[in-house]
Amino acid sequence: MTTQEQYAEGVFPIGTIVALKSHPFSENLSVVFGGDPQHVSPLMVVCEVVLNNKFTHDEHSGIELSNKHTHLYRCTWFSSKNYKFEEEWLSGRLLKKVCSTEGNVSLVNRSFVGANLALRTLQLESKKLKTSLNGDSSSGEFRKKLTAIMDFVSPIMQFSGTLKFESKEPTFDPKTQTRRRYVPSDLVKCKYYNPVSEKFSEYVLPVECLTLLPEVSNEKKELINWYVQSKALIAKIELLESENGTKKVIDSVLIPKRLVHKFGLFFLECFDCYSNNGTEIQIDSNHEQFQLLQIYNAFNPFSIVDGVINYTDFSEFELRKLLRFHNDDTKNISTIQNENSLFFRIRYRGASGTETLRIVRGCRFFSSDIKMPSDNNADERYFGYMEAYCHLRQANRNFRTDRIVSFEVLCSKKSDAAGES
Repeated sequence: MTTQEQYAEGVFPIGTIVALKSHPFSENLSVVFGGDPQHVSPLMVVCEVVLNNKFTHDEHSGIELSNKHTHLYRCTWFSSKNYKFEEEWLSGRLLKKVCSTEGNVSLVNRSFVGANLALRTLQLESKKLKTSLNGDSSSGEFRKKLTAIMDFVSPIMQFSGTLKFESKEPTFDPKTQTRRRYVPSDLVKCKYYNPVSEKFSEYVLPVECLTLLPEVSNEKKELINWYVQSKALIAKIELLESENGTKKVIDSVLIPKRLVHKFGLFFLECFDCYSNNGTEIQIDSNHEQFQLLQIYNAFNPFSIVDGVINYTDFSEFELRKLLRFHNDDTKNISTIQNENSLFFRIRYRGASGTETLRIVRGCRFFSSDIKMPSDNNADERYFGYMEAYCHLRQANRNFRTDRIVSFEVLCSKKSDAAGES
């Protein structure tokens, strides 16, 4: 297989996602489209590269169009209007790189037969959005609306066989030994359903131009479907590499809504309790991607007596075994030692009376040393505070304990935090 290291400097390797220089996308940059998105050219994948062997000039102006150092690229893309793959030879002077060759299908063997494949542009093309304004001109009220652009989204195809690339043209110049052509290592037969002809179609593409879609087991899909139906609270787990090995950390806390299949991938639509926003997460083959959480509910667990914080409506035994207090001989709440699997969800009422749902961790409780007016200005009293890292604000915050409407302890079922006394 041709590797990227074998390419001459400045050459786009086979499998690179490219676009005309007029395209708004560029490497590590994507934008939302306004106006008519049909004027925007497709994202393409490089299938073959040829070094131009002659100078060409514009016949009217004499401007040099290409020289012996210019490469020509055979580029392919998918048109959803006629539902077939298109290709064109284009000069490198007209193109720019949008995405490198990382993530290609790098191995072809019999185990791939029946595997789901797509053109490498699938992920970028499926995320293209158009913005438009909807509203009433008489009232002057307008609202932005985002809609998907599906013009060049690749179909989901199945691996049905391989071919060897055969070219009658030489790879190297026989006189100078300069490399004149870069060709694919293998060709893959891709089978897909064509709704225009209402028949199955087959197209042959270089293996470097394809991406292998992850396979999600039925067991995992059934588990996630159970999360949705039972309205469970789950944690999204991320794996972080460190000097001491791989560490599992909770990336976010989610309320599952529905399991969605699109573009050959499965997604979980959910409510992110960290950001208080709806989101969707791609389901992968990792069986520990999500983890079920247990909820221990403590409604209004705090009260203040002579400036000392006490917990009143939640049993001392439960708080001690869940929160791991430093000071087991007093009812004063001190620093809570949080493990990664132990954190808290609170409903907090601000000074204006607005309530927000927060996920916090790393809690430390303390009392004020001066009396302050209460919210209704009826009297002055001591107030207790909870200092914690707030995932909604992504910073440390101080919460007045009398404004904490509800307090829930969230604990992973795989953790032994709730089992200690």
